[in-house]
Amino acid sequence: MIMEQKITATPEQLVSDGEYTASSALARAKVKIDEQFGEGYAKSHPELVGHFICAAVSSNCALVTAQISERAAISQTDALNRIAEAIEEHNRGNKYALGS
Repeated sequence: MIMEQKITATPEQLVSDGEYTASSALARAKVKIDEQFGEGYAKSHPELVGHFICAAVSSNCALVTAQISERAAISQTDALNRIAEAIEEHNRGNKYALGS
């Protein structure tokens, strides 16, 4: 059974995490852009660095959102299964239940 998970981080922690993600993306942007186009290209093209960071952060956000959605779907399915089991158990003890 999947347990419901809640975001327990403070707003300050969430901001710090966001800053860390952006900082990491900035460092990777320089390395990857210079690998692709040559040393110093990232420094000469800050707009490309900005787009790289936006793409990296957007991708991260999409993955986190997908994971949260998947967990929510699993939790909802689990809840519906428990409701169905409770109805079946109730119906076993009720001779007037539907389908009896």
